[in-house]
Formats: sequence, C-alpha cells, structure tokens
Amino acid sequence: MTTKATAATPIPTGALAKSQRSSTSKAPSALLSESALARRTMRRQSIRYELKANNGRYADGKRNVAQAKNAGDMPHPMHFVLLDPAQVKVFGPANDPETAKLLDLLSRVVTDPKTGKQREVTLLPVHWEEAKALVEKFPELEVVTDGEVYASASPRSLFYGTEDDELPTVLPDLEHYSVKTHLSAEAYKALGGLGGSRELNFNDVLMASVLTTAMERLKPHFTPLIEFQSEARSIAGRIGEGENAIEVGAIFRELPEVATVPGFALFSETTESLPHVPHLSSTVDVSGDDAPTEKPRILANDAMEYLMGKDLDVTREQAFQKLFVDPLLEVFFTMAAEGVSMELHPQNFSLHFDPETGRVDRVVIRDLHGMNYDASWRKRHGKPDVMSVKALKGAYPDITQADVDGYFMRDGKIRDRYLAPKIFTNTLDFFMGTFFYQLLNSTTPEPFDE
Repeated sequence: MTTKATAATPIPTGALAKSQRSSTSKAPSALLSESALARRTMRRQSIRYELKANNGRYADGKRNVAQAKNAGDMPHPMHFVLLDPAQVKVFGPANDPETAKLLDLLSRVVTDPKTGKQREVTLLPVHWEEAKALVEKFPELEVVTDGEVYASASPRSLFYGTEDDELPTVLPDLEHYSVKTHLSAEAYKALGGLGGSRELNFNDVLMASVLTTAMERLKPHFTPLIEFQSEARSIAGRIGEGENAIEVGAIFRELPEVATVPGFALFSETTESLPHVPHLSSTVDVSGDDAPTEKPRILANDAMEYLMGKDLDVTREQAFQKLFVDPLLEVFFTMAAEGVSMELHPQNFSLHFDPETGRVDRVVIRDLHGMNYDASWRKRHGKPDVMSVKALKGAYPDITQADVDGYFMRDGKIRDRYLAPKIFTNTLDFFMGTFFYQLLNSTTPEPFDE
C-alpha cells in the first residue's frame, strides 16, 4: 500500500482498512444533506477570508506597508505519517465520544504489498513541509496523503478545501476540523516564517485539550459574547529511537457553526464581502455562489456603514466603538476578572455579526496556546484553581503535576507570561493594540498618529 520513500503516497479509497471494519468514502456534494451543504458553504467562506482577505498588511502611522502574508493560494496534499500505535496517543476528555471517534478514524491496518503481512498503524497528520523534513531525517518513515488543504493566516494551521476533489476520502470526518500542525525550524524557515520553530510535543497537545476543558468550565463567568474554537482533541507521536527520537503533534480545531470574520480580514484590502451585508451596492452574496465583490474594500468600513444604516443615530466613530472596541474590551475584562487573558491579536479571533442589527454578537477565540492563566491570582481572589491536577483528574485521569508544570513552568519557576500583571498588560497593550492600530490605520482617511 505504502512505500518507504521520500515521496508521499496518495491513499487509494479503501486501501487503508479500519481495524475492525472497512472505511467509508465521502459522499459528493450532490449527496450531502442541506445542513452539510450549509456547513461546507460556511467553511468555504472561512477559507476565503484566510486566503483572500489576508494580505499580511501591517502599516505604520505614515502608511508605510510591510507585507507578511503567510497564507497560500494553492492547495497541497494533506500528509500523514504511519506510526506504531504504541508510539501515539490521542488526547481528549475521558468518555468523550468525539475523541473515541477520532482515534477510531485514525487507526488503520496496512498490508505490505510484497509480503501480504498486515500490521496496525495510527495516522498522524503533518504539514507538507514537515513531511519533507521528517523523511529526510527518517528515510524509512512511511508517509501517505488524503485530500488537499490550504494554509491559513498561521502557516501551520491547515483547512481542507471544499471541492469534491479536495476532500479527504479515507478520513472523511477530518474535513470538519482545521488542523494545527507541528513545524520544525527547517520546515518553518521553508515557509518563510520567523526564526525558530513551531513545534508541538506531547505536552503541548495534551494541554491544548486541557485548556479547552478548563476554559469551557469558566465560560459561564465570562461575557456571553465569548465562544472558544475547541481544541479538545489532539494527537502526538514519537518518531525514531534513542537520542534521535522526536515528538510530533497535531491539534484538531472545531470550525465555528456560523460564518465568522477573522480580525485580520477586517483591515486587509480584499474583494471579499461580509456575510451579513450582501445588499451593499458593490458586494454580492457569498452564501450562494461564492462570488467576490467587484472591487477591493476594507470590510471594517462595510460593517460600520451597515450598522449606521440600521441605526441612524450612530456616528462613524460610535460604530467603530460599538463594533470593535466594546466587544473586545468586554471579552478582555470579563476574562481578566477570572485571572485569565488571551492574546487577541488579529490572527487569534474572529467576529460574528448579527444580520438583523449589524452588531457583533459573538467573539470566537482560537489558538488556545495564546491563553494566559494565573492560578496564584485566582487564589488571592478566592477563586478555585481550575488548572490544578485535582480539578482536572475527572476529565483527564492520567494527568500529572509534571504535565501541568511542563506547560506553565520553566527552570522551576512559573513563566512570566502566566503571572499578573503581565498577563493583563501585555495582552491589552501589545496583542490587542496590534489589532486596533491596524484597524484605525485602515479606516481613517489620514494617518491617525501622524
């Protein structure tokens, strides 16, 4: 079925059998239910925002523009490495049906085409550039592909395409996730990233799942505006042996149920339109035919104009405040009241607009590794530590203090990023400030800070 070679092998439908039953193929669009088609349309627009409303534009006060676009316009095969199940672990809350379903999906039986011998394997998703780096380091590694993906605003986060020939067939249920993948320094450099790596080890992917669970428990204390893009299911595997062994992980992110607009898409020049303003003179409804607008525009301007059309008493400045300032500050301060903060830079959140009022009714937070949490602050304010081993044992029976410390501590100390006041000041002044700076620079007629 697969060969030990430097090139990945596409998986023919049915070539990888399930451990207990044969795999099923994804139905073409014509056979999808109305709800499934609606989800695919929503996902198509989400991908378009990542690719077409993400020009990487970062401007200073005098409109000097730097381009730092990471997303690509072309699809690439989704790669998977085949590993011994003993070297792999899928993470998720205890007794979680979705985690069990994911493990079942990724568990396969491979038949050696030469000997006919069968063995069980687990498929671990990897970025296409990481697949090259891994095969160069481990020539015997088996790599297969299924479906095609696009890089998002974050080069390591991948979305499956929505056309029939882009969808996974052996692993059809994966299309409902975006996959955050491991990037070594070599792979990240090949993608044009900054220095260093974006690696995901066992602890990283475990804690992504744990953070999702903990934040969902705190969610009733936050503003109702907040929705988390769940990272409750993840996977990691060990490749190689001895000193050469490395850990490689991936995180499965659930896509929102409605079309949302990423922060960066609001200030990037684009020919896309907003989901809730199809009747504006130079926009068309993307919900049906996926068509773009007629000319480049700034989506934040459209959102403000739409709100002003709904409420004639609202000025442009007030529209800016009501749409972008008030919702994000409400998110920030209700989280801060619980000893939590989030790096709300333009890549880490998206907004959903109520089509009836034009206002923001949901702030979807993604990439929970940007979440900051101070247990000592909560203790001082009489609040329980939801990230303690005791609090987590019910959902994660195998979790240890070493797991929690491995995430929050370095060299025997809590990392500064997880201690107040830095978790509040740095988040507000730098990360959220980045969004407001670029948004103001795109929506004001003159450089606002000149």
